[in-house]
Amino acid sequence: LPVDPERNVAELTVAEQQMVEIVRALSLDARLFVLDEPTAALSPHEVEVLFGLVRRLRAKGASFLLVTHRLDEVFALSDRITVYRDGALSGTFETAATTQGALIRAMVGRDLGDLFAIRHRREPGEVALRVRGLCRGSQVQDASFEVRQGEIVGVAGLVGAGRTELVRAVFGADKADRGEVEIRGKVGLLGSPAQAIGERAALVPEDRKAQGLLIDQPIDQNLTLTGQAASGGFWLRPGKDRATVRRMIGELRIKAPAPWHPVGSLSGGNQQKVVLAKWLAIAPEVLILDEPTRGIDIGTKFELYGLIDALAAQGTAILLVSSELPELLALTDRTLVMRQGAIVAEIPHARASEEAILAAAVGEAETGPVPVPAG
Repeated sequence: LPVDPERNVAELTVAEQQMVEIVRALSLDARLFVLDEPTAALSPHEVEVLFGLVRRLRAKGASFLLVTHRLDEVFALSDRITVYRDGALSGTFETAATTQGALIRAMVGRDLGDLFAIRHRREPGEVALRVRGLCRGSQVQDASFEVRQGEIVGVAGLVGAGRTELVRAVFGADKADRGEVEIRGKVGLLGSPAQAIGERAALVPEDRKAQGLLIDQPIDQNLTLTGQAASGGFWLRPGKDRATVRRMIGELRIKAPAPWHPVGSLSGGNQQKVVLAKWLAIAPEVLILDEPTRGIDIGTKFELYGLIDALAAQGTAILLVSSELPELLALTDRTLVMRQGAIVAEIPHARASEEAILAAAVGEAETGPVPVPAG
């Protein structure tokens, strides 16, 4: 495990925290392991390390119950697959006798091709977000790029490449050392999320439970947080906000017993819908999404893909960080590739492929110069 044992767990990245949890569970010498989304924050290499441990323990007689939304994982490790849909059993399959297509139909009632044919690309508008020379220690080095109205720009890279650090510095959640961020024609580093909200910028963070939600608070309180922050308030205003809460729950199809239930009682997919909905309340002109579909089921992914495309169609400029390359290829107009804190390549949709993105991410491609935004 490549982490300093003396470090505080709170200081680790989400991926490193996930590995610590997994190693702790494996150290108990148990005979039955329940792994709930164990690879959600892991790099491909870390996933292979985990899978190797699972196979060795299984060979020694251990049993595993694996909960995951990643179909390649269940095919790689399982003997049987059980699919649940909307809280009900949809089917049980012998792994060797089924296909990904059959599982997807059982999960969402659609074929795989439908999931990745949802984006309708259009001519982008004016520049909504322009970043020049942004730096934050060694994590973000001289980053320059722009995102236009109606455009979805992806950010790819290996774990530790600086993707999350970049978008947090752009949003003002972490203070940058130097550089320029221009939103709505205003130039200057954003000093705080509150300032970003004032400029109608939004960030859906990588860790929704720790950074995107008040996990123990009611759903309605979470849904109205950003609108209240923008207007200088904080607590729920029953008369004004009740209708807004009902509308957002309906529009995003948030499955919840009641608005006053704790948001932590919802499924991961519905929690993510709450995070998105609270930002939509300010009608953002710039929307930054950091791993927006991590740890959610394929059906909810399909809904979020449609929402993201609809927002782009309305003119929202979207910056999308994702570790899922098929997701980037399906949704983005361009993809920025990061390595060791720097943007090392910009790949337009017409030339994008998993191989091209990975080659740039590991330094095996001749990418040429990265365009610097004019200004």
